[in-house]
Amino acid sequence: MYFPFGLPQEFRLPKESNTPQEPIGICSNRDRSLILLLTDDTLHVWFCKPCVQIAALQRSRHSVEERGKNWKAVWKSDATTIMVATDKGRLLFFKVDIDDNHQDSLYLKKGYSRKQQKAFDALFLGEGIPALFITELHSFNIHAKISSIAVLRDELVITTVQGGLQRAKWNGTLNETYSATLSEVQFSYDLQQSKGRHLKSSSEYITDVEFSPLLGGFVTVLSGGRGFFLTAPNAKFDRENLHGVWAPELRDAVCVHANHKYRLIVFGCASGKGMVYHIDPATGALLLSHQLCVSTKEYPDAGLVGGPITRLAWTPDECAIIAAWSKGGIAVWSAFGALLFSSLKASYGIPGPPLHNNLIVKAMEWGAEGYQLWLSAENPERLPSVHHTSNEHSSSSSCSDLTDPVSAASTTLSASVESSPKRGSYDFIQLHFLKSPLTVNPCLSNHKHLFLQAEDKLYINLGSDKTEEDASNVLIANKQWRVVPIRYTYLGSNWPIRFAAMDDAGLSVAIAGRTGLAHYSLLRRKWFLFGNEAQEKGIVVCGGLVWWKDFISVGCFNLEASKDEIRFYSTANKLDNAYCTITKIPYAVLLINIFSNYLICLCADRHIMLFSIQLSNQQKVAQVELRRIQDVNVNGFIPHPMCVTFVTLCSLSSETYQQSTHSFSCDIPESILMNVAGHLLMFQRDWSGPQPKQASNRYRAVPFCNPMKVASSVENVWVPCVDEEEKKELSHSLWLSSGSMGMKVWLTLSSQATVATHFMSKRIMLPFDVAICPLAVLTEDAVILGAASDHATDFFSTFLSSSSQSGLTQILDFSVLERTSEIYLHQVLRQLLRRNLGYHALQLARCFTTLPYFSHVLELLLHEVLEEEATSKEPIPDPLLPRVVLFSKEFPQYRKTVAHCARKTEIALWEHLFSAVGSPKALFEECLVNGDLDTASSYLIILQNLEKFYVSRQHATLLLESALESRSWPLARDVVRFLKRIDPHEADMEPVMRPLHSRYGQRYTTPPLEIPEPDGFVLAKPPLVRNTSLTYYDPENRLNETAKADGSRTVSRKHSGAVSKQEEIEKHDVAVLLYRHAKKLLSTYRIRDLGLFGANLEEYELVGLLRKERLRGAKIEDTVQALKQLHMDFTWPLPILTHSAFYKSLRKYNTQPPKLPLAPLSTHEEHITDGDLGSCQSTKEIVLSPVKFNFAPSDLSEAGTEASDSAINIETPSHLINLTGDLSRSTSESQLHDLSMELANRGPKQSELEIRYLFEVMSEAECYDWCLILALVLRDAPLLSRVVYLATSKAEREPHHVIKLSSDITKLSDWVSEECLGYKPFLTSMSEDINNLRLHSKRLTTDMTSAHNQHNNATSTDSAESDADVTSSVPNNGSPMTSLPPSESCIIS
Repeated sequence: MYFPFGLPQEFRLPKESNTPQEPIGICSNRDRSLILLLTDDTLHVWFCKPCVQIAALQRSRHSVEERGKNWKAVWKSDATTIMVATDKGRLLFFKVDIDDNHQDSLYLKKGYSRKQQKAFDALFLGEGIPALFITELHSFNIHAKISSIAVLRDELVITTVQGGLQRAKWNGTLNETYSATLSEVQFSYDLQQSKGRHLKSSSEYITDVEFSPLLGGFVTVLSGGRGFFLTAPNAKFDRENLHGVWAPELRDAVCVHANHKYRLIVFGCASGKGMVYHIDPATGALLLSHQLCVSTKEYPDAGLVGGPITRLAWTPDECAIIAAWSKGGIAVWSAFGALLFSSLKASYGIPGPPLHNNLIVKAMEWGAEGYQLWLSAENPERLPSVHHTSNEHSSSSSCSDLTDPVSAASTTLSASVESSPKRGSYDFIQLHFLKSPLTVNPCLSNHKHLFLQAEDKLYINLGSDKTEEDASNVLIANKQWRVVPIRYTYLGSNWPIRFAAMDDAGLSVAIAGRTGLAHYSLLRRKWFLFGNEAQEKGIVVCGGLVWWKDFISVGCFNLEASKDEIRFYSTANKLDNAYCTITKIPYAVLLINIFSNYLICLCADRHIMLFSIQLSNQQKVAQVELRRIQDVNVNGFIPHPMCVTFVTLCSLSSETYQQSTHSFSCDIPESILMNVAGHLLMFQRDWSGPQPKQASNRYRAVPFCNPMKVASSVENVWVPCVDEEEKKELSHSLWLSSGSMGMKVWLTLSSQATVATHFMSKRIMLPFDVAICPLAVLTEDAVILGAASDHATDFFSTFLSSSSQSGLTQILDFSVLERTSEIYLHQVLRQLLRRNLGYHALQLARCFTTLPYFSHVLELLLHEVLEEEATSKEPIPDPLLPRVVLFSKEFPQYRKTVAHCARKTEIALWEHLFSAVGSPKALFEECLVNGDLDTASSYLIILQNLEKFYVSRQHATLLLESALESRSWPLARDVVRFLKRIDPHEADMEPVMRPLHSRYGQRYTTPPLEIPEPDGFVLAKPPLVRNTSLTYYDPENRLNETAKADGSRTVSRKHSGAVSKQEEIEKHDVAVLLYRHAKKLLSTYRIRDLGLFGANLEEYELVGLLRKERLRGAKIEDTVQALKQLHMDFTWPLPILTHSAFYKSLRKYNTQPPKLPLAPLSTHEEHITDGDLGSCQSTKEIVLSPVKFNFAPSDLSEAGTEASDSAINIETPSHLINLTGDLSRSTSESQLHDLSMELANRGPKQSELEIRYLFEVMSEAECYDWCLILALVLRDAPLLSRVVYLATSKAEREPHHVIKLSSDITKLSDWVSEECLGYKPFLTSMSEDINNLRLHSKRLTTDMTSAHNQHNNATSTDSAESDADVTSSVPNNGSPMTSLPPSESCIIS
């Protein structure tokens, strides 16, 4: 509600004597425009804005010695008289008048330029500063030492240390008739049941007293520490009818303060806490409401460090209270005990005496509207010195440099404010506060947005470029404050700002000050003011302001006509009464609010008026038509109209009217919600009797029943506006803020179809704790927004500052405003599950499943329940954790929730967690089955701490296999790194946690893995070094060696029989696993995945693997299938035969074009899918398939060279392709057609880069068959020529390359001629290289056949075996060889 910000300002009182004097008391007049600072002998009157002294009166030394020093002062209600009590029992009365020498103001505005005049207006707020003088009227002696003073309407109540209650008048006379003593007062614990008794001790007296007109009595504190409420049956408070009601369980009270709006009584105690009581309306007893304390989380032992609470002060709107401790420190709480600010947090952990770290307050008072706090603090120069050794840091307070003389009747003083005072030179300070607009203007639109108001600016928390779709999400993510300064043209004469409201869209904000109003557009960044200043000065907004569409509605008082009105101003037009809709109201408007198209207002006569709002069609300018439809009398339900803090219409009801024909709608008001002194009342419509017909009684509304009490201790209320039928649990909900008791939600319980619910409750109130002060509730996002004041403390500037720094800045740090947020959904779900309302919890949770952080909500729910139950010292008969686990299983994020919860929880609590959720092995296997590999990796870390070495290694191997199969390369890289870092010496060590035992019974059905004893599985080889390359690792040799060493040892595994030790080691070996996966990718021709595999596994050298396997796994068996797989993997379209290329090839070889039937091209833009590329299509289908790709025109050769890097959108033309077409058509048309067809034959640019990279890799690894296919896909003639050259250059040493390439080209030529004519022009253009390759292949085949015959005639056994190997590679039909020798050594030999 209230949050300090910025640096405090330091002020110094002007003094004539050299004796330093600090203010011992601070008090303000009724409107807080004048502040009285009281010292031992002087009265200083200061103006609120700007902070300057305007009058002062210093008593003579003789007066001080005779009458005593000043002790306490109070203002008269009309601010014409000041009463000062002295320490010798004297009452001095001083008169405050306007100085006749300065009738207008103390500082006149004249003789300034326009620019200087504007600055002057900003400084003095347009109306100048009043000139006052103080004179002494009279005095009289009480003849007793005064202990406290209170103001009772037109009288003064003075209590003395002798136990007297004296009644004095402002004219200086005592009212002996109504004066009394404590011995005459009867005390009891209530006003009806208990019997009254007199005080036993006559030495007790009242140390603090305050009168509350709304409570109807005095709140007092006795010298013995007890507190009571002094009341009487009449307003005279005569001695015969006085009765005191004790505050129960209160024995150490020090001070007291009353809250009139919420009807609360706060006692400051010696324990450092504040005890807050409220009056029971039935018996009149004082009941404990809550306590004001600083929790150990905020500051440990705050009561011991701070000492007793000696000062209390409610804000002007009575929504927050500030307390000061005797040993130093201040804190601010909301009305019902939510901690908003504490200065102890800033000094927590600071070395040194407490007096140097805390602010010791002697007196304090709130300024106008609560924007400033005036403090008189202990002067640091009188404290023990503290050594400082650091660089100099300067601090300054931005104050006005005003040195104009001030005329008074008794003395002439100089009012000055030092901007940079020295250490200990200040006399009082001023703290600046921001406050929420909900404190004075709790309209529904303000509940949807988060913004705060200061005395001259607004702090708005909104996202940039906000739209209706992502408005709430932007609010959640954005933590920045947009500061909007209020225009001084309006602020100069209308300070302070009282009301502020934001529209539903969050794009405009309206404010109202002393008079008039203004609004600001966040989109246009512009303020809009009244053009006529007289119209602005003519209204005073007193009932708040709200938005309805593009109109601003205000409840105001017309100063000219002396009438109360409700006005609507359109923001589409200028602010002027000519464009205003005015409705007369018989009584003063206290509160207004808008729900849908209805307006509700609370008047001072305790009546609620309801209006319907609609746009008027009779005016050219948009105006509002306001029609009164109902009047509700609430006189018997509220103690005073000022106790009503919130009123609104809503569509909620306590029960579902199943018998009524009335249909529910979020736009039709069903009830009235009213917050009366913290008690939320609901007035529901009475549908029981006969209802008027709508046709004959159109505007006759249904009456309301007597109210029902919904909740107590309510500060704010949020009514969500959710129109979606699927989220009826949210649309029927009500959200309440209850201060220190957290928040409450009033939910509807939807009935189940299978259960009779006529006897079951339809609603439930669920409380839950929050760690922030809620200012906005985003219902559909399950988030609460708030604000907090944080300290920007620099260590060196705080403790090692130079002597030039002010002592105050060492105590109070610079305060910054922070936006806070909190998720509340898990708290509500927990409360529902605790009450066995799992069905309703499931229905509520399903409203939020689309949120990106819903899994985090489940994680918070599980984590908090686990922490509470696992750390409980007492046995829990009905644990909640099993229900939370079963609830989480209803959502697909269950396994992820458990894994994340375990990772963020202490290992000591894992036993408790997994005894409820099941075995982590089973959850790991479920993640693998469902393909949730990221979650499985989290369980792998858990298994590493719970299981033995070989178990985690086994599961890591399973995860690595799944990651490779699913192409999760980053995960595979992490798992490989995890496997390599496992220490083999941990194989015989016990796990961190002992084996888990089921605490709630068996909850998983799949049996755990059967792991043998450690001696049944021994690693036969040491693990690979982390930096060792895997390129030249030969798994077959390692496996053979392992098999010889441990040939007979086996290991059992789940779902598998006994396998050999050699096979088990091979499965768990990282290098073997990666080697096998690479061979699998090669065998299925998935070289794109192979490239990604090599790129992500940094230590795996792909070139070495391909070079080793070029005659085995890397050899292409089916060339056509490999080509199709390349097109599918790289999303590369099969080429289409272009018109010009086809006829150029015909001209080159003097061939007549074939007669093919014509077919129209499709006009739809489509992409070739993977299935289309993988299937065998006919020639017509390939040629006529419509294709759209993004490429730019470039130098396209007739052989099909590559396109340029830039891309444009080329669409296939929708005309007929005529293969026997006219060759004499225009050149431009032919080029355009060729360009479009050529661009359609190209794939994505990224795919082209990847193909060229793989070509270089294959070329380095001497896999020329893959190079041939890659060059063919690109249709790159230089690349294909390079392949032929490389193969033929090594023909004598490695003839198998040439023979394999020749065979592959033959197969591809046959496939191209039958199924894909698009490659025909390219192969035709490369006929020279292809013929050269075939000639080399034919020659090599002949040479190898001759060598084969020579080896057959040899008699040597070795030669015969060698000849047999060569012969086996030659086909029997004499065709070119398609099979290769098994190894290079055979061919070379």
